[in-house]
Amino acid sequence: MEIANMPESVDPSQVVRQAPVGIEPAGAGRFTRPTPATLLLTREELVVLSGPDESPEVVMRQGRNDLAMIRRPTPRGGERVELAAMDGQHATLRFTRTEVGSAGMLAAWLAGLPLTG
Repeated sequence: MEIANMPESVDPSQVVRQAPVGIEPAGAGRFTRPTPATLLLTREELVVLSGPDESPEVVMRQGRNDLAMIRRPTPRGGERVELAAMDGQHATLRFTRTEVGSAGMLAAWLAGLPLTG
Protein backbone atom coordinates (compact mmCIF):
# COMPACT_ATOMS: atom_id res chain seq x y z
CA MET A 1 0.00 0.00 0.00
CA GLU A 2 1.48 3.32 -1.07
CA ILE A 3 0.36 6.66 0.34
CA ALA A 4 0.13 8.99 -2.66
CA ASN A 5 0.29 12.26 -0.72
CA MET A 6 1.88 11.58 2.65
CA PRO A 7 1.17 14.42 5.09
CA GLU A 8 4.07 16.87 5.23
CA SER A 9 4.55 16.07 8.91
CA VAL A 10 5.60 12.50 8.02
CA ASP A 11 8.98 12.10 6.31
CA PRO A 12 8.65 9.07 3.97
CA SER A 13 12.40 8.39 4.23
CA GLN A 14 11.99 7.78 7.98
CA VAL A 15 9.23 5.14 7.62
CA VAL A 16 10.68 1.70 8.35
CA ARG A 17 7.41 -0.28 8.29
CA GLN A 18 3.95 0.25 6.86
CA ALA A 19 0.83 -1.92 7.26
CA PRO A 20 -2.89 -1.71 6.51
CA VAL A 21 -5.11 -1.67 9.61
CA GLY A 22 -8.67 -0.93 10.59
CA ILE A 23 -9.58 1.59 13.27
CA GLU A 24 -12.47 0.63 15.53
CA PRO A 25 -14.65 3.61 16.42
CA ALA A 26 -14.86 4.35 20.15
CA GLY A 27 -17.75 2.44 21.72
CA ALA A 28 -18.26 0.36 18.58
CA GLY A 29 -20.40 -2.74 18.75
CA ARG A 30 -19.08 -6.20 18.06
CA PHE A 31 -20.10 -6.18 14.39
CA THR A 32 -19.10 -2.62 13.52
CA ARG A 33 -16.78 -2.43 10.55
CA PRO A 34 -13.46 -0.71 11.22
CA THR A 35 -12.41 2.35 9.21
CA PRO A 36 -9.56 1.53 6.80
CA ALA A 37 -6.24 3.09 7.81
CA THR A 38 -2.49 2.73 7.43
CA LEU A 39 0.02 2.19 10.23
CA LEU A 40 3.45 3.76 9.72
CA LEU A 41 6.40 3.15 12.00
CA THR A 42 9.57 5.20 12.11
CA ARG A 43 12.43 4.32 14.43
CA GLU A 44 10.83 6.23 17.32
CA GLU A 45 7.28 7.14 16.28
CA LEU A 46 3.97 5.50 15.40
CA VAL A 47 1.66 7.27 12.94
CA VAL A 48 -1.82 6.09 11.94
CA LEU A 49 -3.28 7.64 8.78
CA SER A 50 -6.88 7.39 7.62
CA GLY A 51 -8.84 8.71 4.69
CA PRO A 52 -8.30 8.66 0.94
CA ASP A 53 -4.76 8.12 -0.36
CA GLU A 54 -4.93 11.53 -2.04
CA SER A 55 -5.38 13.37 1.27
CA PRO A 56 -4.85 11.13 4.32
CA GLU A 57 -5.29 12.55 7.81
CA VAL A 58 -3.17 11.75 10.86
CA VAL A 59 -5.41 9.94 13.37
CA MET A 60 -2.74 9.13 15.95
CA ARG A 61 0.90 10.12 16.28
CA GLN A 62 2.92 9.06 19.31
CA GLY A 63 6.46 8.34 20.33
CA ARG A 64 7.41 4.82 21.33
CA ASN A 65 8.04 5.80 24.98
CA ASP A 66 4.57 7.35 25.34
CA LEU A 67 2.52 4.27 24.38
CA ALA A 68 1.06 1.22 26.07
CA MET A 69 -0.42 -1.68 24.12
CA ILE A 70 -2.73 -4.65 24.64
CA ARG A 71 -3.03 -7.37 21.97
CA ARG A 72 -6.06 -9.65 21.77
CA PRO A 73 -6.92 -12.30 19.20
CA THR A 74 -10.12 -11.92 17.19
CA PRO A 75 -12.51 -14.81 16.45
CA ARG A 76 -11.50 -14.95 12.77
CA GLY A 77 -7.75 -15.20 13.27
CA GLY A 78 -6.83 -11.52 13.32
CA GLU A 79 -5.81 -9.31 16.22
CA ARG A 80 -7.14 -6.25 18.02
CA VAL A 81 -4.47 -3.92 19.33
CA GLU A 82 -5.48 -1.32 21.87
CA LEU A 83 -3.08 1.61 22.10
CA ALA A 84 -3.12 4.16 24.91
CA ALA A 85 -0.84 7.19 25.11
CA MET A 86 0.29 9.10 28.15
CA ASP A 87 -1.52 12.21 26.86
CA GLY A 88 -4.88 10.38 27.00
CA GLN A 89 -5.11 9.59 23.29
CA HIS A 90 -6.19 6.04 22.46
CA ALA A 91 -7.02 3.93 19.43
CA THR A 92 -8.05 0.36 18.75
CA LEU A 93 -6.49 -1.10 15.62
CA ARG A 94 -7.74 -4.27 13.99
CA PHE A 95 -5.37 -6.46 11.98
CA THR A 96 -6.84 -9.06 9.61
CA ARG A 97 -5.69 -12.67 9.55
CA THR A 98 -3.35 -11.89 6.64
CA GLU A 99 -1.86 -8.88 8.47
CA VAL A 100 -1.52 -10.45 11.93
CA GLY A 101 2.27 -10.45 11.53
CA SER A 102 2.11 -6.66 11.53
CA ALA A 103 0.61 -6.74 15.03
CA GLY A 104 3.62 -8.77 16.17
CA MET A 105 5.92 -6.31 14.41
CA LEU A 106 4.20 -3.45 16.27
CA ALA A 107 4.75 -5.25 19.58
CA ALA A 108 8.43 -5.77 18.74
CA TRP A 109 8.76 -2.08 17.79
CA LEU A 110 7.12 -0.99 21.05
CA ALA A 111 9.53 -3.22 23.00
CA GLY A 112 12.46 -1.52 21.28
CA LEU A 113 13.53 -4.55 19.27
CA PRO A 114 15.10 -3.91 15.85
CA LEU A 115 12.71 -4.27 12.92
CA THR A 116 13.92 -6.80 10.38
CA GLY A 117 12.68 -7.49 6.88
